[in-house]
Amino acid sequence: MKVIAFLLIGGVMALVLWTLGQFWTLQDIKAQVQPMSAWSAAHPFLSRSSLLFFFALLNFFSVPLASLTALLAGAVLGPFEGTLLLTLGGSLGGCGTFLLSRYVLGPWVERKWSQQVTQLRQRLGQQGPWLLLSFRLQPICPYILVNLFFGLTPLKLFTFWWISWVAIIPNVLAWVYAGTLLMELERIEDAVSPTFTLSLLAVAFLPWFIGRLLAGKKEESL
Repeated sequence: MKVIAFLLIGGVMALVLWTLGQFWTLQDIKAQVQPMSAWSAAHPFLSRSSLLFFFALLNFFSVPLASLTALLAGAVLGPFEGTLLLTLGGSLGGCGTFLLSRYVLGPWVERKWSQQVTQLRQRLGQQGPWLLLSFRLQPICPYILVNLFFGLTPLKLFTFWWISWVAIIPNVLAWVYAGTLLMELERIEDAVSPTFTLSLLAVAFLPWFIGRLLAGKKEESL
């Protein structure tokens, strides 16, 4: 299943880039990026804070625009700054769902997924907060459900935040890196070339690889 999930990540990346090519030429995309880059340079604080807040909302509501946003962030801001802002925004959005579950939606989540929540509490008691890292790095549960379920455990908010932040770096980096490379291509069709696709797969492989290294690690606290 993990190998299948890994292949799906790479396949989705290639599919998104291929789909872009069906509607826009590379020149069209670059034409959109150039004014965004100019506005970002003219308004550095406003542009970056807006991106962070927007990406936090995407993750809070689980709106499926994260990949496209990361592509554009990579093209406009580059790999380092784009990854930093998006990972901070994504982890904060996850914390919002975590708190919503803990203080508002708890009874509903308990009724709907009582067995899963009970099992999660038991596993958390055995493995400690490293369990969250395993869930984040290995795509075995939808992101929003992880946030909702862990909101009903004794896990501290700060621990939830920093583990989530570290764990989503490889996934976000893959898409931001793709956006960076996209601006260097001559044709949109080159996005599905073997070299380009393999470079993305190598980055996308990081979460699975790190998750495997930590699969057997158990800690009582962090």
